[in-house]
Amino acid sequence: MANIICQHKWHRPFDQDQDRLRSVGQYHYDGNRVYILVDNGPPNSQDVSTFIYRWDGERFIEMPLNPIFATFLQQYPFNAARTSSGYTDEEYRNTFGEEKYQAMLIQRIRQRRKWGQDLPSQEKAFLQDHPELSSQL
Repeated sequence: MANIICQHKWHRPFDQDQDRLRSVGQYHYDGNRVYILVDNGPPNSQDVSTFIYRWDGERFIEMPLNPIFATFLQQYPFNAARTSSGYTDEEYRNTFGEEKYQAMLIQRIRQRRKWGQDLPSQEKAFLQDHPELSSQL
């Protein structure tokens, strides 16, 4: 989606060296909302433009900035410089151990299923490698 948004807005693909991507809420598609924000430029810039689009499956339709996003962006500025980052799966496993890593993955898989999302290949492989954990879902 980031590539599609950048092509639509700036006529170029997403560039991780100059663009920032942030999803808000859950990824859904096919009749459900997809909230993705893409920002371009230096962190902490005071010159911020916000554009909201609805994806109809073929093209973006520009929408007015709704109050939910306006309030969210006032409380959590999108373009702020990153002050911390979460763990990658490997970092989480190395920091907290295998048991906590597996519990975290099971919780993530439960949540994806609750939201009706497809599992990424890594999580499908995890379930295939650990069939004994399927009962925890």
